[in-house]
Amino acid sequence: MKIQINGKSFQIFVGAKVIDAVRMYFAEIEEVFDIENIIVKDKYGNKLEFDGALNNNNSLFIKLKTYD
Repeated sequence: MKIQINGKSFQIFVGAKVIDAVRMYFAEIEEVFDIENIIVKDKYGNKLEFDGALNNNNSLFIKLKTYD
């Protein structure tokens, strides 16, 4: 299954969850992440839950939470 994360294309297994995509992304960019400090949104700006299902051609955007 093909997805996009922050504009970069990835192949991920069918049945993957949002958290699987997050792990794949951070492994690819070789950075450590704290799940408490990130937000994942879809291309419409909707916040996604980590246990949410992915579909082919999903576009995800991962951002760090900001605290004001």
